Amino acid sequence: GGSNDSRSEPADRWIDALNRWGKQAFEEFAKSEAASLDAPLFSGESVESLGSSRPGQSLLCYQCAPGSVRRNVVVESYISRAIPREIPQSVAEYLLDSGISRVVAGHKPVGDCPMVMHTAVCSDGSPFPKYLETVFADTSYSDSKAEDSRGVAVSEVIVEGLSPDANRVRVHGLLRDGSTTIEYALRPLSRGGVDASPPLVPEHFVAEDDRLIGKRLADNFFVRARVSPGVARKAGVSEHAAQPKEHVPSTSSSCEKCHYFLEKTDVKTRRVTTRQASKTEVLCEINQQW
Repeated sequence: GGSNDSRSEPADRWIDALNRWGKQAFEEFAKSEAASLDAPLFSGESVESLGSSRPGQSLLCYQCAPGSVRRNVVVESYISRAIPREIPQSVAEYLLDSGISRVVAGHKPVGDCPMVMHTAVCSDGSPFPKYLETVFADTSYSDSKAEDSRGVAVSEVIVEGLSPDANRVRVHGLLRDGSTTIEYALRPLSRGGVDASPPLVPEHFVAEDDRLIGKRLADNFFVRARVSPGVARKAGVSEHAAQPKEHVPSTSSSCEKCHYFLEKTDVKTRRVTTRQASKTEVLCEINQQW
């Protein structure tokens, strides 16, 4: 009611307005002469024909960082050159208060497997934090040596559960070496970032919850994924051991033989280093931070 603070409006109203505006831009273009042109809208021919005002141009501007003053949901991200930034508490609180506990993004390349982040928010004096879960799943630049820059890497991000209000994310896929498989399940969440438990979710969801995924270690390595037990991977810069493929038998996080795929990117040189570590090693490194 008259406030200039966008956080006074719930997120669903903003999302609805954004979708309506996007639909209007598409309809404006579809009804125009531009829709029947053979020349693409960004070509000199289309500019000469249509002039400076092109149908649907507001949507064209929106997907451009300078054109949208870096305020858009298309190209802006908390990922920069595969390096994640912490999501501000104010942003996490706003989304959680709006009933949003998870954001899955498909833009901004993050390497050969999805990147997971959890932002904890403690509010109302509760000792139990709520969590905003963010999954960045753009693997379009998985392998710079491949002709298409993607190579063989592929991952599937699945949101599953008994209802839209209580569910989890499960990820499985193949890394760019073509032999290392990954599979894990994240914590089940209900609306507003509260941990979901039975009967809201199946009991095995809780048993398979792997809370090491997305952790940042003391040496700035991120826990990117869990890989099959016994699959070795060389440490180094873009070095990948061609080991026999092994199937991950379960997403259970209780397996002490589990190994994790770790990765870090040097901020200055953009040099990517990867290594593997056992579950015990990862836990020890996390404990050393405290």
